[in-house]
Amino acid sequence: EALATPCGKEEGSHRKKESTGSFLFPGYSSCYYYKFQTRVALDPYRNGKELSAGVTHRLNVLPETAAHSARDWLPSPPPGRAVCGLAEHLGPRLVCLELDGEQLTDASFGALRRCSRLETLSVSYAENLTDASLASIKELRTLRRLKLRRGPQLTARGLGSLFRGGSLGRLISLELDSLALDDQALALLVKGCPHLQVLSLPWCWDITEAGLATIVNNCPNLESLVLLGLYKIHGFCLAGLAVSMPKLRYLHLEQCNEVVDLLLESLARRLPHLRVYNYYGELVGPLYESSGTPSLDMEASKDKEDSGADDRLLLLC
Repeated sequence: EALATPCGKEEGSHRKKESTGSFLFPGYSSCYYYKFQTRVALDPYRNGKELSAGVTHRLNVLPETAAHSARDWLPSPPPGRAVCGLAEHLGPRLVCLELDGEQLTDASFGALRRCSRLETLSVSYAENLTDASLASIKELRTLRRLKLRRGPQLTARGLGSLFRGGSLGRLISLELDSLALDDQALALLVKGCPHLQVLSLPWCWDITEAGLATIVNNCPNLESLVLLGLYKIHGFCLAGLAVSMPKLRYLHLEQCNEVVDLLLESLARRLPHLRVYNYYGELVGPLYESSGTPSLDMEASKDKEDSGADDRLLLLC
């Protein structure tokens, strides 16, 4: 017996098709509410003709706090079974999948192995997922964009194994938020994902200066780097950005309390194309004004820092 049966009518124009519907689950008299969209991509080189290869199915599994009016008459949703049913019926055609993972389990992610064309996977609040789910994600070799947020049961060893061997070598965008990623796992990550353009590691507290150096020395294609809340990094290795990461345009160091302002101001002066954000999330200005005299911001920073910080600044000059 099928886990789920699609029940919804698709409608739309030749440019975009959207569908809102539900899956019927065995044992339920009414539909479990969810919304998914189907988008048809257009090839600009073929006069706007539809391409079957560009179809994207998107499923948003609603969290417990969503759609209160609907919950008056709908049964309690089984998100895990919804994902399994989605993978069974649409797996080979799925390209993009965004999930609230709060109620999902390892079995749900095991079903995603059917999604042989998946390019984007986003999972927030992955509270119940273990390293077994990472093993399933590792088999999604077509992934280009991956986001995993808040998985307290995911280990550094499991995260390292996810990237070992280059199975996810096609990734160009990766966000790992509030996970147990350490320097060793990070080394496997940058080795296994050589084409990364966007890397976001907010609140991955186990990353140290050594891990940051690994990123700087091994990610030449990176354009955006977010290191929000990494209190163990100092940023000294950022002196080599101009050579090792020439494409970098965005560097976010908010809540990185060990990274001194003088260092960031020097970066802003030497690399005017780079947008650097400091501890407070503010865009950092250049170390010197156009007249060649120290800026007021620099003078204020000097009052805060001791002579040791000035010595560190020499690394960037």
